Amino acid sequence: MGESTKSARRVTLTNACVYVESQLHIIYLPRPSKTYVLCLNDGDCGYIGPQIRQSAHFHSLISSHSNKTQFDGKPVFHLTYAMLYGGIYHLLIEALPSIMPHLPALRQGSMRLFVHAGGEKILSPYLAQLGVLENAFFVPVLQREDQPFHFCGPQLHIDIRNAGFFSAEGLTHLRRELDLPAGPYPFGKRRDGILVLSRGNSTRAVSNEAQLVLALRKLGRPVEVLMPLPENFRTVLEALSRTELVVGAHGANMANLLFAAPGTKVVEVVPQVPFHLVNNHFRQLAGALRFSYEPVGQIVENYDRDLASAPITQSQAISSYPVDVERITERVAILLGEHIQP
Repeated sequence: MGESTKSARRVTLTNACVYVESQLHIIYLPRPSKTYVLCLNDGDCGYIGPQIRQSAHFHSLISSHSNKTQFDGKPVFHLTYAMLYGGIYHLLIEALPSIMPHLPALRQGSMRLFVHAGGEKILSPYLAQLGVLENAFFVPVLQREDQPFHFCGPQLHIDIRNAGFFSAEGLTHLRRELDLPAGPYPFGKRRDGILVLSRGNSTRAVSNEAQLVLALRKLGRPVEVLMPLPENFRTVLEALSRTELVVGAHGANMANLLFAAPGTKVVEVVPQVPFHLVNNHFRQLAGALRFSYEPVGQIVENYDRDLASAPITQSQAISSYPVDVERITERVAILLGEHIQP
């Protein structure tokens, strides 16, 4: 049974099971005479094959494992279906809004939420804020391939989405349910600050970030620097509540725009490199949230050629890079209507 929407195709599978090994993640439908297999994606099915079909080999494999987890006959929503890894942007922006139609059932405990792809650490603070963490379960760290994680349920709900797609309507609903601060925190603060979303020492970090912060402070506004992490979620919310403009280098830290106040302005530093680095995520996110957005292209010449040659490792090819402090500060000043002090 399925339901199509503009954002996704919602599918409900009856009497379905999920089987997870270290290198294998498969949904299957056991039936009296056949076992149907739904592969996670078209290119990662190994010996199973790239579509739903009968597979004697797989039937033998799953039949040898009797330790299936059951959940009191409750339906399960598979939050991370078709996600191969748990990137922050993909989990927060693409996946998390999809639970909105199921939120009442998840809060009441009449439905369970399944998360794989290493999503426990990243998503737990947000699931707790939404009031559904106690009804979520996560794939444990698999130590051995002969100890798979395996569960079945009377109904398995999945959303089939196009890669890289998110729903602006879903984001709006999620922001409302997260109960973001109604005004600048703490009480009495003005919403006039500049927040630099730092990447710390991770890949694509700004090597002259300290100089950028000093230049921004000459605009006469409060300037905060924050590296967003799941464990400082509340701090991020509070900082964004008093922020008028966010500055950040392209990367997952910018996914925290999701929690910014209405009308926030955004300046994103976008590396310019001679290889295909996908960089449209946060322009689209800012547009969906109706934020003023200004990109600043920054030529980067120092990067790892080997990592840049493979699409899956290109995001790791840049270790760090300096930015044009004067140019970024000028863009920030224009958006804020400020004059740069000599």
